Amino acid sequence: MTYEYQPKKIEKITECESRCQGKLLTLISVQVENEEYQMCEDYSHVCWSTKKKGSDWNKGLINNEADPRRTERTGKLGEMAFGKVFGIPVDCSYRERGDEQDFILQDHKVNLKTASRNYYYGLVKAKEYGKVLEIKHDLFAFAFVKYDDRAAKSAEIILVGVELASKTSQREMQPARLGRHLNYEVPFSECITMIEVLRRYSRRESII
Repeated sequence: MTYEYQPKKIEKITECESRCQGKLLTLISVQVENEEYQMCEDYSHVCWSTKKKGSDWNKGLINNEADPRRTERTGKLGEMAFGKVFGIPVDCSYRERGDEQDFILQDHKVNLKTASRNYYYGLVKAKEYGKVLEIKHDLFAFAFVKYDDRAAKSAEIILVGVELASKTSQREMQPARLGRHLNYEVPFSECITMIEVLRRYSRRESII
């Protein structure tokens, strides 16, 4: 069954700055709180990745005994922030084997990668168990968590930017920072910033 949640659209964007690879970038800061936060927490207990077995990723690389669903919640917090900025619903459905994209933006399949902290690179899994993973998306979008307070039901998510998946797949694979797989690493300084994507989207211009 499909279930989409419509978060409250942000009317006034909060900007912040971060220096990545020597370049000062203007990013978007988003607060996810209360009901919207709880939606992410609830989803983390029922999403398909919690049912899978057999790989580091499936277990959730940043999960721990004190916070056993951190990986799953982090991803949904990023999606909630994206939905709030672009005014589009967040898919909270349970699907066997997950879904092929997080959002459709101007007919582009968007896969949002939300890191637990700022690595200054967007990380996309490229190869696992000797197999290069198929890319089924048009765009990768990147975000990271600035803070996440489960007790207060409050998190701050930083939306960074996007890159064409076709460009990402041409990057050299790098050993994962956590786990035994390989990643594509996308420097934040080489992304189309989310501020620019939002500007183009708001003006009905092509986002890429």
